[in-house]
Amino acid sequence: MPSDAEPYELVVPFDTDEPEFVRGVEIGMLHQRLRAEPLPITATIHATNAEMALRLAEAHGASASADDLGSDFLEVTYS
Repeated sequence: MPSDAEPYELVVPFDTDEPEFVRGVEIGMLHQRLRAEPLPITATIHATNAEMALRLAEAHGASASADDLGSDFLEVTYS
């Protein structure tokens, strides 16, 4: 997770402002990490994706825990 000295930056702007698209991209990226990387995996996600984060854990046979980071973000850890 970036510190205050290393804030998040936009890498590639989306061609849509639809929140559902952004949520889908976030979960898609996390799904791929769960397929390709060994556990444990930690990721920062938007709080609106909390339910999907739990569904991913179930689908991958992992357990998930989350910490509230404030500003509508969670740090989720899969193990």
